[in-house]
Amino acid sequence: MPEMHSVKSIVPRIVVAADGSGHTNDIQTGLNLLPATGGQVYIKEGTYTITSAITIPNDNIALIGSGRATRILTTANIPMIDLNNKHYLLIKDLWLDGAGAGNAANAGIHIGTNISNNSRIINCYIQNMGGWGIDGSFSLYNLISGNFFSSNVGDILLGRERNTVTNNFMVSSSGYGIYLVSSNRNIITNNRVTNCNIGGIHVSSSNYNIIKSNICFNNGQTLTGEGIHVSHSDHNIVMENLCYDDQGAGATQDIGIWEDSDAPASNYNIFVGNIATGNVTTQITVTGANSVSANNIIT
Repeated sequence: MPEMHSVKSIVPRIVVAADGSGHTNDIQTGLNLLPATGGQVYIKEGTYTITSAITIPNDNIALIGSGRATRILTTANIPMIDLNNKHYLLIKDLWLDGAGAGNAANAGIHIGTNISNNSRIINCYIQNMGGWGIDGSFSLYNLISGNFFSSNVGDILLGRERNTVTNNFMVSSSGYGIYLVSSNRNIITNNRVTNCNIGGIHVSSSNYNIIKSNICFNNGQTLTGEGIHVSHSDHNIVMENLCYDDQGAGATQDIGIWEDSDAPASNYNIFVGNIATGNVTTQITVTGANSVSANNIIT
C-alpha cells in the first residue's frame, strides 16, 4: 500500500494576520508568497472575510490556523478553499463559516473538479455551507479527521477512492452526514452523525469500503432517512456501528441499517456486529442474495 497522508518537509513560513502583525493580512496573498516547492502559511487569530475562493497554488503546502479563533467567513456562493489539483497538503485548525442554504457552490473545502491526493484535513470547524462541508468528489488517498460539521447542506461527499474519514462529528446537516458515490476502498470509522434532515451515512454505487464503529442517531429529521444506507453497492463491510433513535414518541430515524433492493441490487456485503435500536420502521434490513448479516443486536 503506498505511503499516504504525509506532508513533505516544510521550511518556508508565511504569517497572515488580520491585525497587521504578519507578512500580509490576506490569505491568498500569503499562499502566493510561498515558493513553488511549498511551505507553511499560518493564519493568526481573527476574522477573514473572502469574496473569492482561496486557491492552493502548489503542492506540499500547510494552511494552519488557531482553531475557532481563526474564522474565514463568506457570504458568496463560492468554494472557500480549493485544493486545485494539488497534493501533499495539510489544512488544519480553521473555522470555515459559509454562505448558507441557496448557495450550492459554497463548499468549505473543494476537491470537486480535479484530483487532489495524499493530503490531510484535520481539526477544522466547518459550518453553514450552502453545498458540502467537504466536496471530495475527486478525493484520493486523503485523510479527513477530527473535524466538526454543523448546519451544512451536506457534510462530506466522497468520490474516487482510498480515503480515510475518521473521528469527525456531524450535526444538523440539511442532507447527509457522509455520502459515498462511485467511491471505493475507503475507510469510514469512528464518526458521529446526528440530527441530519435525511440520513447519516449513505453508500451509493460504491464498493470495497469499510464502514466501522460509527454512531448514527436521530437522523431523518425532515425526510425519511436511515442511520446507514447501502444502495447499488457490493463487497462492503459494515461492522460494529451503533444506529439508534432515542427521541421516543418523536423518533425520526426510519431504519437503523438498510441494504436496499433497488436495481441494480446491492450484493456480497457483510453486516456484522452492529447495534440498531429505537428506529421507527426497521432496525436492520439486508436484501442482497449473497450478503451476510450476522451477530447484530436489534431491539
